[in-house]
Amino acid sequence: MTPLSINKKAMCWLTGLGDYDESHKAPLFLKASLAGVDNFFQRVRRSLNPLARPLLTASKDRRTWCGYSHYNPASALKLLDIYRVMERWRDARDAAGPGKRAKHA
Repeated sequence: MTPLSINKKAMCWLTGLGDYDESHKAPLFLKASLAGVDNFFQRVRRSLNPLARPLLTASKDRRTWCGYSHYNPASALKLLDIYRVMERWRDARDAAGPGKRAKHA
């Protein structure tokens, strides 16, 4: 069962990994999902306040408030670079396991 947000998305076979026949390609297309990408984007938005979605105000016009947003997109790129480095460090640290980590870290 796929989430409703994925039902109307299209998939495209961009890279061929060999000579797959149609009976092998069909299950691969059924496994295609954007859930991992959406989950990562949500983690980024939640972790970095300037990249969060605007908040709805209590006014009757349903205006939004972008109080944490950056006025300079270059600063958002710098934050994303820092976040990417931290994610890669954390993933490498978790992959090493607790026995292989440095004692001082």
